[in-house]
Amino acid sequence: MPLLDAARQHLAENGMAYCQHTAFALRCALLCGAAAVLLAIHAILPCWWQTAGADLTRRLKEHLKT
Repeated sequence: MPLLDAARQHLAENGMAYCQHTAFALRCALLCGAAAVLLAIHAILPCWWQTAGADLTRRLKEHLKT
């Protein structure tokens, strides 16, 4: 299946336009990036951002439900 057809099929299966999908995926990426940074700092300094991983995971889960 050509790449463009596969992309269109994915968008249709998820009921999203290209711009909607782009915004959704970028928000997921930003949440994951923020979690990575905070958790890396937390790994070195456990007293900082003690619930950051759980909080960001919860936000990502809520975002994926919508």
